[in-house]
Amino acid sequence: MRLIVRPEAEADIGDAYAWYESQQFGLGERFLAELSRCIAAIEQQPLQYQRVRAEARRALLRRFPFAVFFAASQEHVVILAAMHMARDPAAWQERVDRDV
Repeated sequence: MRLIVRPEAEADIGDAYAWYESQQFGLGERFLAELSRCIAAIEQQPLQYQRVRAEARRALLRRFPFAVFFAASQEHVVILAAMHMARDPAAWQERVDRDV
């Protein structure tokens, strides 16, 4: 299964990494490690995650209040957003409506 990370999702990840790293040295790295674990789990069994809008699904990180929003097909997984759960849901919903 091919993994595609949309540029907006890459920006989400970069922003979160920078913020966590600014809070405590090494925390950004721990965030990236947890995100990688989450994405690997998505790649293994994408359909186990709850649909949240149209064909988009959501996976929650364990140690950080973030969610990964993605769409999956037989051929690929597309990461649409990686956002803090306190953000306005319209931010990821707009991406889903546009890209899925």
